[in-house]
Amino acid sequence: MTPQEKAIETRKRNKAFAEQKRKAEREERELIRQSLKEVLASENATPAEKLESSRLLIELDKRTGY
Repeated sequence: MTPQEKAIETRKRNKAFAEQKRKAEREERELIRQSLKEVLASENATPAEKLESSRLLIELDKRTGY
């Protein structure tokens, strides 16, 4: 394999890894978002827990552009 072919393969692997990492991060953020929404909807959550969940949800949305 020539150096150019190795470089091409390396770039392909790196691109696939980066895409996989972004997908995993999106899925994790969505899980966090859903958990925070569950706390907001819960009848058993205290007002302080709901307030903190709301604050965290707003901050998460700011960072991810939702």
